[in-house]
Amino acid sequence: MRFGFVGPSYTAASSFIADEECINLFAETVESQGSITPTKSYGGANAVNIKSYFATPGVSLFSNVGVVSPGIVRGMCWTGDRLFVVCGANLMEVLADGTVTLDVHGFPILRAVANDGGPVSIAYNGLQLLIVSGGHAYCYTLATISLTEVTGLLAGVPVKVDYSDTYFIVYFKDSNKFQMSQVLDGTIWPGLLVNEVSVFAENIVSIIVNHRELWVFGQQRSQPYQDTGSAEVFDVIPGTLIEKACVSTFCPCLVDNSVFWVDQDVRGSRSAWRSQGYTPARISTYAVEADLASYADLSGLVTYAYQDGGHLFWVLYIPGSQWSWTYDVVEGLWHKRSTWNSDTATWAPQPSWNHVYAFNKHLVGDWDSGALYELS
Repeated sequence: MRFGFVGPSYTAASSFIADEECINLFAETVESQGSITPTKSYGGANAVNIKSYFATPGVSLFSNVGVVSPGIVRGMCWTGDRLFVVCGANLMEVLADGTVTLDVHGFPILRAVANDGGPVSIAYNGLQLLIVSGGHAYCYTLATISLTEVTGLLAGVPVKVDYSDTYFIVYFKDSNKFQMSQVLDGTIWPGLLVNEVSVFAENIVSIIVNHRELWVFGQQRSQPYQDTGSAEVFDVIPGTLIEKACVSTFCPCLVDNSVFWVDQDVRGSRSAWRSQGYTPARISTYAVEADLASYADLSGLVTYAYQDGGHLFWVLYIPGSQWSWTYDVVEGLWHKRSTWNSDTATWAPQPSWNHVYAFNKHLVGDWDSGALYELS
């Protein structure tokens, strides 16, 4: 491994200014307390600002769940000791050896959910899973392996779910409303626990729970809420309105004790941000922003994060793109992850759009098949 002064992917709007690519490699600062030079194994120069390149992980097949349920891996949830996967139109449990749980007759135990071909949202309350899939909501009780559809109990068409303070929380399509379940029971949805955003007029784009606060992203602004114990449960945190919105439902991600997202609002923009309290900090570069601006539609953007080898990576999957933008939080640098298709002679994003750390493995679901991969 050679050492040198290395950096990120940085292809500017004009290639005459900068045309640097970092594909399937990431930089790592040399933390040695000794001294090194790029041309010698030891001696001659301080290690400050010296970095090395390492290859990004490939993938190896952990489980082909598409065999038992045709379709793509649309979402996963790790409860701490059990792994649940939605592939195509079915929810299933995957075991440590990659097999799917079977019934007494030796058939896979599958529970049907609506399938629109897009990502699913899954939350866990210690007893149940709440799955939002294709405009429907389902409550799965782990003890009885029973799945109950609860869509009809909700105040709208569900889009995404999260969990906080014993409540499942869902928000609704083309609406500024979100609703909480009964305490620790996703089969009961009291009509009194429906909140309507009052601090901005637009519809909700996404939600995410961060440090027991519910962040509600609109089309132009965002508002954090907290559990105050009032009749409405979650109330606006005074003075925290954020003048930035979010591009897609599955864009916000918890990374490094913060919320990371890509914004788009009344001023335009498409830049990446992280929360610092309630004041967002820009983490994208002009080059990343130039690429994000090149897509006609980012409503399908999906992100996930994982930690490995001391690095904390935030991975952005954009349907139809040639790569997955990845931000190394520790190094503060961006790189691209891509797969070469020799049949079509084209690049495509890394085959992953969701992630769990389960069975001491980094597992990712393929956006194009029923393959559940281990980052390898």
